[in-house]
Amino acid sequence: MLRSGLVGPTWMGELMVIGGESLYRATLPAASRMYLTVLDCEVDGDVFFPAYDPALWREAERLDVMDDPAFPASYRFLVLDRIGEALVKR
Repeated sequence: MLRSGLVGPTWMGELMVIGGESLYRATLPAASRMYLTVLDCEVDGDVFFPAYDPALWREAERLDVMDDPAFPASYRFLVLDRIGEALVKR
């Protein structure tokens, strides 16, 4: 239902999904691109981004942040594009 309400013959934009976990899980199979922030540290929490198969994605962009005075660990911003035939319309 989510996909049928957002994607149609006139859809021309890029949809941004901003959590939570169940919404990510529902939309990830239809995603062709992911924007991820990966932290190089452990954080407390009970909700996480769902697992995905990295073999189905290629890194299109990357920015490593090693010295952010506002954050105690390094992190990186990734843009991942789904590899061609791995995109499955659901």
